[in-house]
Amino acid sequence: MSSGAIRVVRNEPNDIKIRDVKVFVDGEHMVDLLYGQTSEKQVEPGLRELLFDNTLIKKRLAVKVQPNRRVVIATANVAGGCMGVFITILGVGPYGLFVQEISDEPIEGT
Repeated sequence: MSSGAIRVVRNEPNDIKIRDVKVFVDGEHMVDLLYGQTSEKQVEPGLRELLFDNTLIKKRLAVKVQPNRRVVIATANVAGGCMGVFITILGVGPYGLFVQEISDEPIEGT
């Protein structure tokens, strides 16, 4: 059976650009993403569970990976409301974690 892929991108314009986002696929560490980075992992087709962790917040996302297809997921550390001011001025403050499946596309060359 042909494999599929999971690609995680961290380039959202509202990302506060601090701290990494740790990404796990089916309990296995995939990558620690900094702002502007992208990572891709080949996986067997089927239902895959992803865990995103920015140290303060953890989010889970289940995705179905099809053969010869790539699931693309966006992630970001984001500030809510006026918290962006504290993060900008002080460099610290509470923030959230954004995770969203953004596309399912064919893998080139298959």
